Amino acid sequence: NGHHCIGATFQPDNESLIEETGDHVSNQHTLGQHMPELAESLEPVSAWSGRASIRCQSPDYLPLVGPLANISGFRTDYAGLMHGRVQDYPQLKTLDGLYVNLAHGSKGFSQGLLCAEILAAEICNEPAPVSREILKSLHPMRFAARDIKRGK
Repeated sequence: NGHHCIGATFQPDNESLIEETGDHVSNQHTLGQHMPELAESLEPVSAWSGRASIRCQSPDYLPLVGPLANISGFRTDYAGLMHGRVQDYPQLKTLDGLYVNLAHGSKGFSQGLLCAEILAAEICNEPAPVSREILKSLHPMRFAARDIKRGK
């Protein structure tokens, strides 16, 4: 329909939902670096429209991908983490059918599809497309485990 949808900006700690001309200028500059002909063919930034939103992001900047567990049962089953105990912990008791793929922050376009593949493999009981270390880094219960280790 003669429209282009380009770019997004990311401003940490900015919770404004007001569309800013400066964000359009930034996107135009980036577009000009990569696709100068397209950038030159567009209307002036003053005619652009867009939207402002807040993105969900985790404290460690990694997405939360995988099954969720009941937090009280998790705290009971993994209480030994508080004392640094290395032991055979029980298998994670997940909430049946409840999975998340969220907190991508500004990287949703680049991470979302791989994380969807990770979830599909988990749900279908197939081999994961990434290493166990990455799965552990993305697991949504990692913050609950960290809180137990910290005595919270």
